[in-house]
Amino acid sequence: MTHRLLFSTLNTGMHSTRSLTTFLSLIAFLATTFFISTSFAEDEDELEEAFYFEVKPAIISNFLSQRLRFVRADVAIKVRGEDTLLAVEENVPLIKHHLIMLLSSQSEEEIDTPESKNTLQEAALEILLEKFAEEGQPDHIEEVLFTSFLVE
Repeated sequence: MTHRLLFSTLNTGMHSTRSLTTFLSLIAFLATTFFISTSFAEDEDELEEAFYFEVKPAIISNFLSQRLRFVRADVAIKVRGEDTLLAVEENVPLIKHHLIMLLSSQSEEEIDTPESKNTLQEAALEILLEKFAEEGQPDHIEEVLFTSFLVE
């Protein structure tokens, strides 16, 4: 309705060309401001600094096998932002527990292949993101990295 009124008013000559130019300039300014602020908000996470937190000591766990075998993994966690780094530092027991539970639940076939490391890293990331969300912690965790991975 307002569009019809505006255009009928413009068509009847009640507004000058100057008013139309001012109106269109205002619309262009508002649209530009909206898109710039939206773009800035989307890039905000990318501007946060990346940190790597090393989980110490190494994670050592047995896993499902016919004979007694174990896995030893040195783990680093890549996070964005100091708030997430602080949350990771404060929750090391939670992180270690869930990593041990993940590794100990694997079968020999699941843990002793080249692809298994990538699969386990992805599973560990999903678990940590889920647990941090449940705890109400910042969860800008990007990667779980195995800096060494030994199966014996």
